[in-house]
Amino acid sequence: MFVDPTSFFTRHLVIGFTREKVISVPMLTELILLDRQASHSAATANKIYAISTSTATSAVLEQHFFLLCTVWHHTIGTSLQIETPLPRFAPIAPAPLPVPVRAKHVSPPVPKATLQPTSQEFVRLREKLRETMNDNEAEFWSPGQLAAVHQVANGGPDLLWIEGTGSGKSLAFTLPSTFCPGMIIVIIPLRALRHQLFLRTPHAVEWTGKPPPAETRLLLVPAEKAKQQAFNDFFTTMTSPLAVPGVTRVVFDEAHIFLTAAHYRPVLLEVLTKISTRPFPLLFLSATMPPHLVAELESKMTGLRVLRGETARGNLRYQVVRTTEEKVKGYLQRVIALKTQNDKAILVCWNPTECERVKKMVKKLFPEHGLLLYHGKLDPEEKDAAIDKWVSDASAQILICTSAGAVGVDVPNVRFVVHIGGSHSLLDYLQETGRAGRDGKPALAVTITTPTFLDFLGSEGNASEIEKFWEYLDNKGCSQQFLARYLGSEITCCLAREGDECCINCANVAKAAQNQDHEGKSVWFVCLGLWSL
Repeated sequence: MFVDPTSFFTRHLVIGFTREKVISVPMLTELILLDRQASHSAATANKIYAISTSTATSAVLEQHFFLLCTVWHHTIGTSLQIETPLPRFAPIAPAPLPVPVRAKHVSPPVPKATLQPTSQEFVRLREKLRETMNDNEAEFWSPGQLAAVHQVANGGPDLLWIEGTGSGKSLAFTLPSTFCPGMIIVIIPLRALRHQLFLRTPHAVEWTGKPPPAETRLLLVPAEKAKQQAFNDFFTTMTSPLAVPGVTRVVFDEAHIFLTAAHYRPVLLEVLTKISTRPFPLLFLSATMPPHLVAELESKMTGLRVLRGETARGNLRYQVVRTTEEKVKGYLQRVIALKTQNDKAILVCWNPTECERVKKMVKKLFPEHGLLLYHGKLDPEEKDAAIDKWVSDASAQILICTSAGAVGVDVPNVRFVVHIGGSHSLLDYLQETGRAGRDGKPALAVTITTPTFLDFLGSEGNASEIEKFWEYLDNKGCSQQFLARYLGSEITCCLAREGDECCINCANVAKAAQNQDHEGKSVWFVCLGLWSL
């Protein structure tokens, strides 16, 4: 293999400059930065140049890359125009530029169309955020969150924002509704999600079948009521050119549900039929919209902008346990026993009957834990009371529910989400496990499945979606990688990503290879023997 000595020398010259002038990072990180400067992804560079078989990636690389580009541009005397990529959950603030080594006039390139605000608009939005939250140090969690708020507050285009569960997507409409004129209508498909959003947004008004007060700025509409004539009449009036200020944005929260659930699709189609002469844009929010659903939505919308953030939940430890019916109780007992007094756990069951059965089982095993039940056969008042207690009462430690109660509810200290049997689809599974670790701390997502459930799974639901979930259950590789690929992203295995938790498959690889923690990563749940009872 011939190696160009000039390229070799240049590469090491850049590495040396990076070490001295920018930041001390491992050689592996430096190689990734160089790959990005060559307009390659690390994966592409590996395939073409055979640099390594696996490459660690991290959101912090984006900061390193930005800093490296800044220093180099100032060193050679050129201008730098770049959308600043920052790690998820990091405060967003303008980065100070180093003093240029030499100056030279160069005409700045034409900036690319961006969804991000100007620096002046960023300052204004941050002040609004701090004022609303009554916190002088509040910051936006991610570039995606900032961009979405900016677009909604300034009448931007139709927008689809995809970012992981727990990334604060509801801020895209709750914050602008506090200071922008006009009304934002949010169509919400799930009762539990709608109820909690209403509780934590004091200025929101819920649609009851009658026009809300004239001063309403944020209207929450149950998806099932959005099909009713009363709302259609109100909607037609508020979206007419004569309405002042009228509707400024319609939001579809958990937008993937409007594309996958048969009883919600008509709501989306009905709103879309009204948009030919509409004076307002749409906003679609989802943490789990795979590429085929994005393509379907784009086919219905002209000029839809897609804002895609990080969807991987690196703080979740995924595990699949295959066992028999007789051993489910033992596995469940061992998992719940790991829970501390301040932790909460969600047990997701296939249907209401299974919820009732599991509740009796857990009550015998852990009579001291406060148990709550949520499923479709409960009265609306019982559902609301369960969610209220789950959110606000520390003594309510275990929620036993179907998918309807495991989606959209935001409780930070959920350390365990346990599927007993499985989920209706891989998309549902991602939403349900997304309830865990909302505070950013490590959490466990374990699926306990049996041959009986697998037989049942094969006879129910959407065949293609069931097949995808079945593939996940059979997957022997990295769970994080598998789930990311389903959502259209490519990431390295969780062992190679600094700061991320290990799935059971990767942890077993590390344990077999080293019989100890891999590079300091916690694999505590490997040693519990959950799979060997």
